[in-house]
Amino acid sequence: MPCINWLFFTLIIIQQGTLSQQRFWSIAVLVWIVAIVCMAIAVMAEHLGRRFTQLEIDSSQFFVAKYLLGMWLAVIVAWAILPLQNGSDNVARNTFLVPGIIGTIEVLLIATARHIIRQRDVYIQIEGLLKAAELKAVKSKLNPHFLFNSLNLITAEIRERPEVATAVIRDLSDLLRGVLETHSRALVPIATDMDLIERYLRIQATRFDPGLSFEIEVDERTRQLSFPPFLLQPIVENAVTHNIAIRPKLHIRIQTIYRGVELEIIVADDGIGFEPERGRSGLGLQIVRDTLAMCYGEQHRFSVLSKPDMGTTVTIVLPVVS
Repeated sequence: MPCINWLFFTLIIIQQGTLSQQRFWSIAVLVWIVAIVCMAIAVMAEHLGRRFTQLEIDSSQFFVAKYLLGMWLAVIVAWAILPLQNGSDNVARNTFLVPGIIGTIEVLLIATARHIIRQRDVYIQIEGLLKAAELKAVKSKLNPHFLFNSLNLITAEIRERPEVATAVIRDLSDLLRGVLETHSRALVPIATDMDLIERYLRIQATRFDPGLSFEIEVDERTRQLSFPPFLLQPIVENAVTHNIAIRPKLHIRIQTIYRGVELEIIVADDGIGFEPERGRSGLGLQIVRDTLAMCYGEQHRFSVLSKPDMGTTVTIVLPVVS
């Protein structure tokens, strides 16, 4: 950018008749050579600094020093090679300082913008890590409660209905194994996550038999599509825990729909429902919102439709990820 400034001001000097075209080309070539050599030295210094020192090479201060060094060395060389033969040469010589001053302002403005952008990126990264840690902590608090109830269910059934207890143990074992295998992955196939949800609901249906029933409809075209693990778990847990103690019969329906470039997931129940204001502040739904925001940003849609005594329908629309 400073070299462009020098070219612009040199052309003005030529138009004023204070600098010949021959001298202009010789100065222009020399200025660019000096600037390129200075930049090459700065790049070499940056490479050596990364390799042999612990300096923060990407800092704004280093950025300013690197470019101001190259720019002002080129300005000084160009200023020095103009002889003081007459008043016109003196004007041309002093005019070469103007691009250097403007270039300094430009470098400082670029460095300031660069620093602001880096600070914003660091803030976003830290915020994302905090959100991830928060979500992980919340999920870890939800799982032990379900595990405790499942163990109580096994204890209650193991004598009178050992086959039921065996089925619960099998489902619980597969569920815990699946949790361990997928908890550290960013995305999992829908088929994998639906299998874990089905095992969770089978355990809960056994526990609340005959009050709880469910159905899961997975479009074959969506089975190998990917989405965040345990994304639907808080929604399903909400449907069970907020309804089953109040309503004697509860049915939960989960459906995936393939819509070309989008994946639609619907979790619906015929429970007691709630007012919309309450749904926005619920812990489980907030976990889902935060997960979607971290994984998809603005490229998703999330809606909750619920009315008292008319059930709840949660709809998630995501971009297709194979």
